[in-house]
Amino acid sequence: MRKPQRFIGFAEFENISFPFEFDEEDFSLTLYPPNQKIQEEYSSILHTLEKLTKFTKSVNDWIPSEDILGKTSEGHNIRFHVFSNYTSYHGFLSFRVAWYFVCEKEYSEDSIYGLRFQGPEIDAFFPPDSVFKYDIEPAGGLLGAKKLTVSAEKQDEVTGGSYQISDSLEAKIYFYSYATLMRSQNPVTSQSKMTVVFSKAVGLPTLIRAQEHLRRFFMYVTNRANVFLNSNEVFTFNQEGKRYFYGWLGFPERFSKETSPKAKEQVIDFTILGEKTADLMQIISTEQIGYEYLPRSMDDKNHYSVSRFILTLAAFERECRNIYGTDVGRSERFINVKM
Repeated sequence: MRKPQRFIGFAEFENISFPFEFDEEDFSLTLYPPNQKIQEEYSSILHTLEKLTKFTKSVNDWIPSEDILGKTSEGHNIRFHVFSNYTSYHGFLSFRVAWYFVCEKEYSEDSIYGLRFQGPEIDAFFPPDSVFKYDIEPAGGLLGAKKLTVSAEKQDEVTGGSYQISDSLEAKIYFYSYATLMRSQNPVTSQSKMTVVFSKAVGLPTLIRAQEHLRRFFMYVTNRANVFLNSNEVFTFNQEGKRYFYGWLGFPERFSKETSPKAKEQVIDFTILGEKTADLMQIISTEQIGYEYLPRSMDDKNHYSVSRFILTLAAFERECRNIYGTDVGRSERFINVKM
């Protein structure tokens, strides 16, 4: 399934079918009133006061969220998970979107067997340059080369191991790189992709939890919070047992993209972890590692505020306790009394 170029269609909200448009740049969903009567209803003072009364009751709670279901202009099913405190501009409603899932109408949200995604952090973790082969024909007595040849070979997936998401669900990790040919100044480029395959079909809650664990994994290996994972393709298995990509899962960017050229150099990459990648994922999935101390970007790595210093010490204490226990350094007499 190709990702829609524009997210437009019809969506149900409060039992009314609204034309919608989703802006992926700022992750906002706009619902257009289907007629003047609905527009006047949602722009009225009475409706505004009713909405304010509803959210004033939960002023000290988390902002509530809900799902809005719709169908795109291509006929695909789409689900937006939005924050309920929408804004109304003369009856035109605007929501902040936490995530969306779009898929072909023939497939279910509960038939997900895995996801595949790419991004600059994946390229840094699993460098894609390995797909290229270079051949140089010397120019004889002259300086330089007579002929330079660059070729790209298809690679098989490389395993990163497996880990348990729950007692009954296992996830396997794979990586591979590929080359792309285009008419430009740099005609040949390469990228890497990461694939996670579940041992059985799962639904959206499990998929979203797994995606969050993957985001935290790349936060850990890059030692910064502004990781960017895009092109979250969702697949199932067809009758031939092959992966069939039938949907897309999208999240907003939490921070600005990393622009430092040193970012690729400061990564715990696949050559170090190998199949132990899944072992680290196992620890992350059980929430044994904290991330509050991480800097937002490469520029912030050299700036230690008081709050970040305290969180770094707390993270060290937590990891030390996980490894050595709470009684490390205690006397034998203390341990005997405690037992």
